[in-house]
Amino acid sequence: MAVLERPLALSLLAARVKSTTAVATAIAVLTLAHALYYAPRVVDDLFISLRYAENLAHGRGLVFNVGERVEGFSSPLWVLLQAVGLRLGVEGVLFTKLLGLGSLVALHFALHRFVRELFGVDGVLALLPNAFLGFNSFFLAWSGLGLETPLVSALILASFVLVRRHVEGHARRRSALAALVGLATVRPEGPLWVAVVLGCELAATPFGARARLRAWAALALGVALAGGALLLARRGYYGAFLPNTYLVKGADAARDLARLAPLYGQGSAPIERFVFLGGAVLLAVAAVRRARLAGIAIALTTMAFTVHVEKDWMPGLRHLLPLTVVAPVGFAWAAHELLRRRHLLATLAAVGLVTCVGSAALVVARVDARNVQDPFADGRWNKRKSLSLWSDTWAALRRREPAHVAAMDAFQMGMITQNYRLLEASADPLPDSWYVGRDIGKVGYYVDARVFDTAGLFTPAVVRDASWRVFRRPSGPLLDAVVRLRPVALELYEQWPIEFAREPSRLSGLSVTAGSLAVPVDLERQGAGPEPEEILRRYERSLAKFPRAFYLATLYGESVGAAMEKRTRIVRAVVDDLRAMGEPPSDALGAGVVLGNEVTSRGCTLVAPSVVRPGAEVVVRCWLDVNKATLQPWTLFVHFVDAGGRRVFSADHTPGGGLTPSTKWRDGQRVRDAHRFTVPSVPAGDYQMIFGLYGNGTRASTSGPGSTIDQAIRGPTLHVSSP
Repeated sequence: MAVLERPLALSLLAARVKSTTAVATAIAVLTLAHALYYAPRVVDDLFISLRYAENLAHGRGLVFNVGERVEGFSSPLWVLLQAVGLRLGVEGVLFTKLLGLGSLVALHFALHRFVRELFGVDGVLALLPNAFLGFNSFFLAWSGLGLETPLVSALILASFVLVRRHVEGHARRRSALAALVGLATVRPEGPLWVAVVLGCELAATPFGARARLRAWAALALGVALAGGALLLARRGYYGAFLPNTYLVKGADAARDLARLAPLYGQGSAPIERFVFLGGAVLLAVAAVRRARLAGIAIALTTMAFTVHVEKDWMPGLRHLLPLTVVAPVGFAWAAHELLRRRHLLATLAAVGLVTCVGSAALVVARVDARNVQDPFADGRWNKRKSLSLWSDTWAALRRREPAHVAAMDAFQMGMITQNYRLLEASADPLPDSWYVGRDIGKVGYYVDARVFDTAGLFTPAVVRDASWRVFRRPSGPLLDAVVRLRPVALELYEQWPIEFAREPSRLSGLSVTAGSLAVPVDLERQGAGPEPEEILRRYERSLAKFPRAFYLATLYGESVGAAMEKRTRIVRAVVDDLRAMGEPPSDALGAGVVLGNEVTSRGCTLVAPSVVRPGAEVVVRCWLDVNKATLQPWTLFVHFVDAGGRRVFSADHTPGGGLTPSTKWRDGQRVRDAHRFTVPSVPAGDYQMIFGLYGNGTRASTSGPGSTIDQAIRGPTLHVSSP
C-alpha cells in the first residue's frame, strides 16, 4: 500500500508545482502587459534625478547646476543607478524605465518570499498578492513613471526576508546588510524603514535566543556604521546632514489624517476599500495571533509617513503604495489559516476572501489614474482606461505622431514649449545662461542651461527665504537675487509673478511673452537672439537625448517627444530655406526702402513657376538690414493685391520663420526671411505683392523708391492661372 501511495504523492506534488508555475507565468505576462500600458509616460521629477546622474556620469559631480552642491533629489541610490546606465551609454529615460521594470520584477520575487517565509503561506495561494500587484494600476503606473517608487517597496520586503534569514542563520550578513543600506538610501524616509525592519525582528526574537540576538546586533551595528559614514559623506559634500528636498517638502508639513482619504474615498470603490483597509486589519490579526509583525508594521509605517508629509499632487496613491502591496497578504494569510481547518464553512470563507481580492483587482485594473488632490475637470476622481488610451500608448510605442501633436501650433506645444523658449531666448551660450521657473525637469535635462528653481528643490536661496518658507511668497531680496542672475528666460507661477509685478523696475530689461505687466508669467531677457543655425544645433542636441525607442509622453498625455520632433522638423525646414537664400539678387524689388528708420529693405523675391495654380506652394524671400535694434514686435506683412489695389490674400508671418523675431535683432544684422505659403483658391490673374512691417496696430513708415502711400513696399507679381 505504501508503494502505491508514494507515486501518487509525487504525482500530486508535481501537479501542484505545475499549477503554481502556470499561475506564476500568467502573473508575469499580466504584469508585463499592464506595465506596457504606462510605458511611454513619465513624471517631471525623473528629469531632475537624470540631470544629477548625467553630471555625475560625466565627472561634473553629483550636482544639478555645475559648481552648486545642493542635494535636490529624493533618492541617492536611484541617481547612482541612473548614472551607471548613462555611463554605459544607454539613453537616460529608457534606462530609468528598465530600472523601474527590474525593480518591479524584484518586488514580485520579494513579495512571494515575504508571503511564504514570514506568513507561512504556500502553493498557489501564496501568489494571491502577486496577482493583485499585476492588476494594481496605481503601482504599475508609478513603476514606469521614472521614480524610485517600485524599488522602495522591493527593498522593504526584501529587507524583512533577508534579515529574518540572517538572524536564523540561513543567509550571510552581507546580503541583509546590503538590502538595509539600499533601503536607507533609496528615499529620505529610508532610515525610518530600516528601524522598522530591525525593530520587528528584535521583537520577534525569543528572549534568551543568544545566537539570534548576536546576529541581530552585528547587523544593527553594520547598518549604524554604514549610515554614519553616509551622513558624514553628505555633510562633507553638501554641507548639511539633511537633503534640501526635506527642507522644501517635509520640514514644515503638518500632520493631517485627511491624507489617508484615497484609501476610503476620492473615487475608491467599496470593494477596493475593503481590501486595502480590511487587509490592514487582517495583518493586525496575524501580528496578534501568530506574531507576524512585518505586514502590520509596513501598513502602519506607510500610513504614518503619509499623514506627516506634504500632500502629493501627483495622481495615484503614491505614498500609500506599500500598503496596497501588502494588504492582499493579510487576505492570503487568513485564507491559508481557514483552509488548514478543513471545514466546509472555513473553506467557503477562504474562497470568499480570495474572491474579494480578485474583485478588487479587477476594479483597480480598470483605473488609469486617480487624482489625490483635486478632481479632474469633469468632476470625477477616477480616470479610467479606454480603448482610445490604449491606442495612444500603442502609437507612442510605435513612434507614430498623435493627432493632438499634429494639430499643435508651430511653437505653442503645451508643456514642452518652455524648452523652446529657452533654446531660442538668447545668443549667450546655454551653459552660461540662467532659466528661472518650476516644473523644470524637462528643461534641466534636455536644455544645458543653469536653472533657478522657484520651488526651491535645488535652490537653497528659496528655502532660506523666510517669506517663501512660511507664506510661499518670495521676499524682495529673493527677487533681487533672481534679477542679479540676469536670466534669459523666466516662467513664473503662484506668488512669483504677483510679487515681481509689485515693483516693475525689477522687470527692466525683460520682455513679457505671456501674461501681462500686472501678472508676468513668461519673460525673456531683451537682447540679441541666436542665429538660426545655432538654434537648429540646440534643437538637435536636445532632441538627441529624447528616447529613441518610444515617444516620450507626460503624465497628462501630451506626447512631448513627438512635439519636440515636430518643432525640430519645423526649425530644420526654416533653416534649410534660409541656407538656400544667399545674398539678395540685384533685381529684388523693394530694395533701398527704409522702414521706420530702423530697417532697410534689400528687396523680396518669389520662388515659384512663372504661372501657378491655386494649391501650389510658393516661397517668399526677403532681406532686411537692421539699422538700429528695436523692441517693437514687428510682423512682416505680405499681401497680394489685384489690379484695383484690393487685398485678395495674405502670407503674414514673424520674420525669419519665427527664429529671428524683431525683438532679438541687433545693430547691423542682416535678417534673411523665407516663408512658404499655399496659394488659395482665387480667380486667375496677376497679383502684385506688397510688403512691410506691422506691429502694435500700425505699419512702420516707408521712404524711398518702391514705397506706397499706405506704408508698404511694392514687390514682385504672382501670376495665377485657373485651377
